[in-house]
This record gives sequence, structure tokens and C-alpha cells, in this order.
Amino acid sequence: MSDSTISARLNEIAHDIDRAANANNPSVADWPESLFGKRIRTIADELDQPNAGTHAYELIAATEAANIQNTETLIHLVAATVLCNLGEREVSFTPADMDHMHQHFIMSAVRDGMSTTVKIERRDVSLPPMALQPGIDDSPAEPQAPEHVYDRPLWAVRVGDKIIPALDRIDAETRQAMEGELATVENRFCYHPDCPSTGCQRAPSGDGAAEVTSAA
Repeated sequence: MSDSTISARLNEIAHDIDRAANANNPSVADWPESLFGKRIRTIADELDQPNAGTHAYELIAATEAANIQNTETLIHLVAATVLCNLGEREVSFTPADMDHMHQHFIMSAVRDGMSTTVKIERRDVSLPPMALQPGIDDSPAEPQAPEHVYDRPLWAVRVGDKIIPALDRIDAETRQAMEGELATVENRFCYHPDCPSTGCQRAPSGDGAAEVTSAA
């Protein structure tokens, strides 16, 4: 037990109350503990050895609840600031979306004075080395053909039947992470949801309807 001046004084007060209640009984050993004296001693014990439910624990719980509320408010403020910078008006996200972002992207933040820049880069999700995969031939592979790259002018994110325009590929990948696992990145000729990514069905013949490609 800690040496608490307050608890010691409370025990002295409890003793004085018991003595006053037993004024006609000269033997201290025979004093019955008075109701008020017992209550005061209980409070003194709680000050020396706090238990769950006492004032100290209630104060800690209230402080933690305030911290959680402040953190949640800060998250909302940051999300609203990002929306303002992107020219958007609404965003929805869940803890699962945050987990998805953490699994697929590496986040970094740099602070310069009052300005903070947050950057995300897609994680390397490649398979482990061939030698570590049982049943796979790890002999040198044949030379592969150059990657086929499309020169489509538009980037977007598709979520079901909805097409969300993006500024570029990086912006599209960022929006994909925000939309969740059902979202896919598309390099398109138009933003018409019913048109395939390989061409615009509504464009006049020869005006963006044909696929254009280039070597990597």
C-alpha cells in the first residue's frame, strides 16, 4: 500500500467517529465499528488500492474515450481535406478498405513545415522465387515477347456498371484501392459504361473506334 496522507487522515476521522459513537464504552477493544466509520475506511482503502469501478478507473476510461473521439475526428478531417483537394464531394471507407490499402500499397509521409505529403506505391505482389515453389521447373526461361502496351487516352476505374474517370494510371490505381476489391482499373477510349475498353461504340467511324497499340 502506498503512503497516502489523504487515506491516513480519513482513517483518523473514522476512528474519531467510532470513538464518538462509543463514548459510553471506555474499552477501545470492544468498540463496534460505526456505519460512517466503516464507509470512510472503505474510501481510504480504495485510495490506497484502486479497483475497477472506482473514481480513478472511471477517469482513465473517460480519458481514453475522449482520445478515441479526437482520433476519429482527425481521420474525418483528413479525409475531407483530401476530397477538397481532389475536387470530390463524398467518400466512404471501412476498416476493411484500410486493410486492403495496407496490403496492396506502401504508404509514406513527408512533413515540410506545415505541409504534409502522403504518397502510396503499389506493393510488389510477385510470387516467391521459383526455387522456393515445389513442383516448378526453375531452369532458365525462354526469352519473352515485349509487353503489349495500349495507347488509349483515358484511365478509369470500373465498379460494376459504373465508370469513375481518373487523371492518369496512378490516380486510377489509387481510386481502385479506395473503392475496394470489386474495382478494376481500365485504360479506355471513352467513359461510356456500355462501351468496351478497346473502342468507343458511339464514336463515328475512324474517330477513336479502332485500337491503337505500341511496343513497350
